[in-house]
Amino acid sequence: MPFTQDNRVIKIQIENLGPNDLLLTAVTGQEAISRPFSYRVEMLCEDLTKEIKAADMIGASATIGVKLKKDSDEYRFRSGFIRSFQTGNVHRDFRVFRAEIVPFLTFLQLSTDFRIFQNLTVVDILQQVFDDFGLNDLDMRVKSSDFPKLEYCVQCRETAFDFVSRLMEENGIFYFFEHSEASHTLVIADKLSDYKTCEQSNVGLSRESEDGRISIFEHGFDFRTGKWVIGDFSYGTPTKPPFDEENTRSEIPKPNPHRRYTFPQHFRVSEDARRFVVDRMQDDEAEVHAVSGNGEFVTFAPGFMFKVTNTKNIPYEEELRSYVITSLTWTAFEKGYRHSFLDVLLGSFSSLWSTDSAKNLGLGAASDAFKNSSASLVPSVPALVGNQFMGIPADTLFRPPRTTVKPEIRGPHTAVVVGVNGLETPGGNDICTDQYGRVRVKFPWDRSTDHDKDGQTSAWIRVAENWAGTEWGFQFPPRVGHEVVVQFVDGDPDRPLITGRIYNGTFRQPFVPPPLPPPGPLQPQNSHVQTTQRLSGIKTQSTPKPDGGHVRFHLLRFDDTYRTEQIVLRCQHRLDVTAFQNAYHTTHGNRHILVGGRDPDTGESGGALYITTGGEYDLHIGENRYEQVEQGYQLTVKANTIFDLQGSHQTVVGLASTLNAMNVVIEAQTNITLKVGASFVVVDPSGVYINGPIVMINSGGAPGVTTPVVVTEPVDASQADPGDPPNWVAQHRAAGGTGGGGHRHHTANPRHAIGTGLGGGVDQLVSMSPTLSRNIATLQSQGWTISYVPSHGYYSDRTAKTIVIDTNDPASAARELSHETGHGMYTPDPYVPPDGLTRQQYIDQNVARSLRDEGEATMTNSDVRREISNNGGPDIGIAGAQPNTYQQIADRHPDPADRNQARTEIGNAYADGEHPSTTPGQTYRQYYSQPYADYWDNHVAPHHP
Repeated sequence: MPFTQDNRVIKIQIENLGPNDLLLTAVTGQEAISRPFSYRVEMLCEDLTKEIKAADMIGASATIGVKLKKDSDEYRFRSGFIRSFQTGNVHRDFRVFRAEIVPFLTFLQLSTDFRIFQNLTVVDILQQVFDDFGLNDLDMRVKSSDFPKLEYCVQCRETAFDFVSRLMEENGIFYFFEHSEASHTLVIADKLSDYKTCEQSNVGLSRESEDGRISIFEHGFDFRTGKWVIGDFSYGTPTKPPFDEENTRSEIPKPNPHRRYTFPQHFRVSEDARRFVVDRMQDDEAEVHAVSGNGEFVTFAPGFMFKVTNTKNIPYEEELRSYVITSLTWTAFEKGYRHSFLDVLLGSFSSLWSTDSAKNLGLGAASDAFKNSSASLVPSVPALVGNQFMGIPADTLFRPPRTTVKPEIRGPHTAVVVGVNGLETPGGNDICTDQYGRVRVKFPWDRSTDHDKDGQTSAWIRVAENWAGTEWGFQFPPRVGHEVVVQFVDGDPDRPLITGRIYNGTFRQPFVPPPLPPPGPLQPQNSHVQTTQRLSGIKTQSTPKPDGGHVRFHLLRFDDTYRTEQIVLRCQHRLDVTAFQNAYHTTHGNRHILVGGRDPDTGESGGALYITTGGEYDLHIGENRYEQVEQGYQLTVKANTIFDLQGSHQTVVGLASTLNAMNVVIEAQTNITLKVGASFVVVDPSGVYINGPIVMINSGGAPGVTTPVVVTEPVDASQADPGDPPNWVAQHRAAGGTGGGGHRHHTANPRHAIGTGLGGGVDQLVSMSPTLSRNIATLQSQGWTISYVPSHGYYSDRTAKTIVIDTNDPASAARELSHETGHGMYTPDPYVPPDGLTRQQYIDQNVARSLRDEGEATMTNSDVRREISNNGGPDIGIAGAQPNTYQQIADRHPDPADRNQARTEIGNAYADGEHPSTTPGQTYRQYYSQPYADYWDNHVAPHHP
């Protein structure tokens, strides 16, 4: 009759096998709080023909049943998964098999990874890891809300099991297992209330052979530290790092002067420090009292409580209390099968209680007692089930010892900086930092793609700079795509710090000279490298850089090539230099200053030089001085002017030369000559000689007069940005000096007033504007006339040299005059002939010329308006239906170099927004288009059908 496991003391059921395919003969179990259990079993197979493959057994679920009592039909079950399986020899008609059964948690030791978790509590991280591995039999009794969010947490080159074990140990979380016939449940806990009660909860001490007894019970005490102190560094409050301390509540020993101090503990605020330091103290206190014993209680398990109630063999009343089991080793065997291996089994059982093994299981101070007591179990062999346990008082909170070593990163890593869109930079914005100048990176070992598009691949990482003071120091933030060197404070993967940047195959060095020809016989192979190494410096890149935009940059470059040493300083847009005391510049060779060089973006050249000195200006030239002014030259001296010319003085004037003064004195030592054609006057010490074809005295002729001179005042230089505050330029956008960055004007000879013929009120306003005074004087000298024709519209006619004004209101007349004199003074762009153009192109290009003419007239109106207002006059306004638009354009382009752009913008606004005063039914675009359209239709179109 075949053997069965029915009514046996121990039995086993394995997935995909029948209930009696394998007969359990012996089992040894090791269990502890915060340690995976391990059950080593030995089984027999009676059917030698049955094929049991080890490959089918590995990973299969298995359940062990142990009878609660010898005469009971109830079993206490322990379940798990087979991690290892061994086939043995045939012995006495049985084949022997051995296996190890472990929880699903143990298999997490087989998975090693690099992972980054951000802004999650330790409970959230544990849950995520367990979910990733499909660990569903989980009783999570800890609450996420009881733990702070971790800004940055890394699983670094460690197994998933070590990672979750380390996190639980660091945060005072323990775990144990609950078993059923079908499965086992992982219980995650951190409170006294999470302990469970054994079915056999009330136990007594007895050496008699009976079910449910403790044969040996010992109570051990251990000396622990009297205080824990922990601290950490917080970059938010660097001068006040968070610290906390906790005294022991244990009375053994007392007093206790010893303390433990650890730094850093990896927390950021004092509230977290309190929780951590209490956890560390509780970890120590858990080992002050420890009990150990031998028994036969099948329901004993780590995390479960029992109470000692039998006082017969307990000498101390205080030991009659509840305890929680922290570790357990148990053994059971079945004597009913024809197989003898008992001596071997029990011998190996005894060896399990070496001191090192006990410590690895977290058994603590009473391991020696266990080792000694286990030896007494071997020769007796009266029982079918026996266990050895360790425990602590049930009112002591168990904290797992920190036995899992946190990985250390002992060398630097490299990573790539990412932005809010990962490695993409929409709009060309490649700088992404927070208020502390920190950046995010993507490590090459990070295989996750969840955050590749949102830049959340890592936490914000601090960046080391050469100097870092209070709003002073270096500031070169790494940009998106740059490769950086990341080191880790104390080797801690959770404390990254960017300490450098390096070039790579994509981002190359900025100072790479052009390729050299292949090296000759006398040229070393590394000459190109040596040439590159002579260049050093700093080169930036403007940001944001739109797609297709020109590369713009600042540059400070050093060339250390012998005898051709050079320093290059380049500013892409604005260069500000401030010296709050003196500035000295010495050049031992030539010095060249070019203002208004060709702009690399627009190709245009031009620019102005503004110099303002608050004191005197001294210039000493050792040799000759040469000056050339392409246009006008004006000099205003508000005090005396003295020229000490120690050689000859020659002045050549191409047109008229006038002199207007209160008194004119000309004195010569030998001769004064006035000569016009054949007429001349000579004055010398001997007399006055007058000679000419006709000499008339007090008869005929007329004197010339000097015209009023409108002097343009110089623009004061703008102040350089002093660097503080950072937005100084935005606060001082307009250039310094009078007139808000533009030139002001005054009439240098007010004795001659400008007459318009439009009345004294108009003439008074004209005198308040140097620009309008100069324009009228210039036009009148060229033969222009000004007329008042009511209700006829105002306009200017370049052919007739006429300006017509249709109002007698002084302010309105001044506005119309300023507009029309702007036309008169402006030289329009050349006429565009129709050759090679379509009809519309011909019309549009010539209309654009006329509209720029309107733009210049409107800009002149704006200039005159400002000057009259600055000199105390009324606001004459700007002619047209859109004065605010025109004024905004003028304000946007105060620089004379931008005046053509202003003309164009105003002309575009003028085209469809204005109507000529002479033909109000048309827009200016229609008004200017009509003659060109007629010309095309009448003269061009007939020849080009």
